Amino acid sequence: MGGRVCVVGNLNMDLILRGVERLPEWGRGVTCAGHYLASSGQAGYLALGLGALGVATDVVGNVGNDEWGARIIGDLAQAGVGVASVEVSKSLPTALCVAIARLRDGERAFIGSMEHLVEFDLALVRRHSTVLGRAELICLVGLFDLPNFALHGAADVLAAARSADKTTLLDCGGDPKGWPRETVRAIEELLPMVSYLVINSDEAKGICGESDPWQACEALRASSGGSVIVKRGADGSYGLDDAGRHRVPAPAITPADAVGAGDSYDAGFIWGLSRGLDFYQSMSTATAVATIYVSRLEDRYPSPTEVLASQQVPSVPAPVGAENGPGSIGQSQRFPTAKQEDSQT
Repeated sequence: MGGRVCVVGNLNMDLILRGVERLPEWGRGVTCAGHYLASSGQAGYLALGLGALGVATDVVGNVGNDEWGARIIGDLAQAGVGVASVEVSKSLPTALCVAIARLRDGERAFIGSMEHLVEFDLALVRRHSTVLGRAELICLVGLFDLPNFALHGAADVLAAARSADKTTLLDCGGDPKGWPRETVRAIEELLPMVSYLVINSDEAKGICGESDPWQACEALRASSGGSVIVKRGADGSYGLDDAGRHRVPAPAITPADAVGAGDSYDAGFIWGLSRGLDFYQSMSTATAVATIYVSRLEDRYPSPTEVLASQQVPSVPAPVGAENGPGSIGQSQRFPTAKQEDSQT
């Protein structure tokens, strides 16, 4: 079947503390409105979002040898995500991230451990080359949570993907070391191999030094040649492709919890592409998916029916021969490569 997505990145558990008014000072404490334990990591959130939207998805990743690791694999499988390429550590526990969601707007802060993620390396990814080979779109996410893979491993995977004329998407995540020059140079070397760079405004500033979203889009696209999206939360998203500039405002809502919001945006964008929508329409679809996701505390991943019913996304006819619903990817719904994008604009 054409149109499969392969997500390569970090899987872990999130302990989400919701409704926190402020972070505590050392030696002091604060209370929260509630908590929630979720299968997560950038790869986890993205894959679960894609699964809910009906996108044929595999994950290349790893988990710890414990109950949490089993839960992550079970949650992915239940969402319809392929988990044959998720390896289980022989001895290390599953990494945990404590995510703190601010009361007034759902903004988040994170404290995480590495644990099983130190075993994620290029050799692990290469062991699952068959899964990558059958994908049309390869997504690399959460690189800074993969210390023994990170940017050198990403370069290898991206180079192989582009040589096979595959579409690639990069959402690297934030650099906890504050974007030193050697990291920026390594990211810049990746960009020419990326079809879609989809990052938030803090990450964009760290890489190119630009706070203005349009200037960041211009600088990043000049470095890569691919399409660029800068996500800015309540300010919406800004994009640049061959057709020019695109901005999609975010609806005026009060998010219940923004943990995973950027990953749900990525899932919606990919789903839009899979339906044959153009770049701007896929950005609009991404915004609709993320809006539903952040507005709910439970059952957070929206279905295709829910997203289409929100009347925020363009509708396209089902391709000839399609047997499934609007979230499916048939042989006629293929992700455009960079070369194909150029020929369409």
